[in-house]
Amino acid sequence: MNFNNISRYLRILSVLLFGSLSADLVIASQEAICEQENQQVVKQINPCHYVGHRVGDKDLNFVMVKLTDESIKTWQDFAQGQNTACLRIWDEITENDKKPYPEQPKEIQKYLRFINITRPGGKVTILDGLMAFRESLELYKSHGSEVWIACALAGHINPSSPITEELFPHIEMALTVLTSPAAPFTIHMGIARTVYHAEKAYKKELPHHSGLSMALHGFAAQAISLYDPQKIFMITYPAFPMVEVIEKTLLPEEYLCGKAVSKVYQYDEKGNLQISNFNGEIVKSISADERQDKTWSFIRHFYFGRPLQPYAFDLKTLGRQFSKRNS
Repeated sequence: MNFNNISRYLRILSVLLFGSLSADLVIASQEAICEQENQQVVKQINPCHYVGHRVGDKDLNFVMVKLTDESIKTWQDFAQGQNTACLRIWDEITENDKKPYPEQPKEIQKYLRFINITRPGGKVTILDGLMAFRESLELYKSHGSEVWIACALAGHINPSSPITEELFPHIEMALTVLTSPAAPFTIHMGIARTVYHAEKAYKKELPHHSGLSMALHGFAAQAISLYDPQKIFMITYPAFPMVEVIEKTLLPEEYLCGKAVSKVYQYDEKGNLQISNFNGEIVKSISADERQDKTWSFIRHFYFGRPLQPYAFDLKTLGRQFSKRNS
């Protein structure tokens, strides 16, 4: 039933029950909801490029692109350039100010901790995410794994445009999505804010947006589901700061954690990888021989299976995080 028919029936029902004024209010409310849903959309630009926008975001867009032979160099430069930028920024601040780190203002200390790459710092740095991001790029380069990159773009940027070096400062946060055509699940790895944007935001040249991580995960879930509706869940091994965000944002019944992940992803006694949906129904069994195919190389990600707890999310549930505003 289309929106016009729904509106007609609602109007008739409202007139019978409450009179014409109430009917107009009901229809106006329904139209407002419909308009809001149309504004909040994830759509395909081409089979390798998806974009998203949320209601109320005036200077923030989302984009997910598939890694290709043509784009791999750009993303390698994106990752490597952050190391160089971190060292440059640290040296500029400490050399210009001439104060040792403990004597710097708290705002500068927080900024320096975030961009820390080689020096001891706090738990909130880009290092962990950046290392996992690089590993995803290496899997594509070495094995041809299917890798997507999802980003939050700050500023008035057209998300339909190709990602180039000129856009690096606008990439506020990024993560990689790994999968294969035969896999009914995805892996999210390497989520982190970027040094390029952090520098611009610190200088007040670009806006800073809080609560981005779950929105970016949610956008990536919606985009990959649009690309391949057969994908049913996502697995990740989040670092401790991301664990705090997950457990603060979602209800316990909205994800699987630790040993509970075996409900959807486990190996049987014969070494077959059993993939199930969140109802526990097996949807695919992959033998050890099948997993030797290069399309399954993505499950050999260095950070997949590290000594941190795995988390699994139904893609539909995760996708709903895209529209939510989290602090």
